[in-house]
Amino acid sequence: NTYITLLMVDKNHTEKVFIRTSIPHPIESPACHTSEWDFVMSYKDDFDKAMFSVLLTAFTAQKRVTLYGSGVCELRSDIETLRRIEMK
Repeated sequence: NTYITLLMVDKNHTEKVFIRTSIPHPIESPACHTSEWDFVMSYKDDFDKAMFSVLLTAFTAQKRVTLYGSGVCELRSDIETLRRIEMK
């Protein structure tokens, strides 16, 4: 369980949301993960937008979340791609 401490969208990195959490990225993260950002997710379709809504809610309300990565750095070569969000 962690808190979302920073969300970033940037015109130079279109259709991506960058996520930083209160707990550093786990040691068992994929070898490709070398960034200070904990996860990145796409922002292209309705499901991505629903996931972003959950992240934004968690960030605004300072609710704990559990984040699961895909195990690969698909969207950026140095950041694990976010696959799943759980919020209690």
